[in-house]
Amino acid sequence: IIQKTYSAEGMKGFFPGVGLSAFGSTVAFSAYMTTYEYSKSHLATMEVPNYSTSVLQSTPIAKHFLSGFIAEIVSCAFWLPIDVIKERQQVQSELNLYRYRNSLDAMRQISKHEGIRGLYRVKQLVTVAFGATLMFFGPYSALLFVFFEEFKKLFFGRFKAEASQDIAASTLASSIAGFLTNPLDLAKLRMQIQRADRASRGGNVAFADTVFGYRNMFHGIYTIARKEGVLALFRGSLMRVCFTAPNTTISLVLTDYFKQQLLKRNIF
Repeated sequence: IIQKTYSAEGMKGFFPGVGLSAFGSTVAFSAYMTTYEYSKSHLATMEVPNYSTSVLQSTPIAKHFLSGFIAEIVSCAFWLPIDVIKERQQVQSELNLYRYRNSLDAMRQISKHEGIRGLYRVKQLVTVAFGATLMFFGPYSALLFVFFEEFKKLFFGRFKAEASQDIAASTLASSIAGFLTNPLDLAKLRMQIQRADRASRGGNVAFADTVFGYRNMFHGIYTIARKEGVLALFRGSLMRVCFTAPNTTISLVLTDYFKQQLLKRNIF
């Protein structure tokens, strides 16, 4: 594949959509963390009739879980179009379905011919649509922030440097959240392969006749557990943790550091 790509497209063939990904990821992650912090502070003060204090204020785990999920909902509005455009650029030379000059041209053509909805749905692609993306990343983000906030409280005062506390908390939180949501990741990956299989056969193939035969992500999880055993749902979990933990740790630690610096300078 590497040799074929290099021969046909040169070095640029390995980096289609990288410019949009770099810019879009910055915007999406900013929206992600901003929404989490905003939701966390406002959910804590949300009042419920006939209760003297906020229900979520007395149950911080629920507050952090909901805040993480809400953050994922908002950020998905930025992440998914990036993935759709990036993957269309990556497969256009193979499938001959698209002719995009660059990421901006791809966005313009999709919006023109398919409308804004075209940036959020599957069309001869391995990308999952908005709802499926949210059902995969939502639980991960929700669990991530639950464990992150709890570990921060547990490690408070145990390290000389606050950064060390954040590193330990975020590493453990992302590792546990990544492991627990591995079944979703496995089912999503197989659904992507299944969609690519249907697309390669013209798209008019019943789900039962595809490589896995999954109707949706949850049916995939159920089928894997029934046919291959519950432990099969955690195949590849070590590599998933090795991938997500460093990435998430760096993001959370830097975000927390810059947030504290801004607060010290009374910028916010």
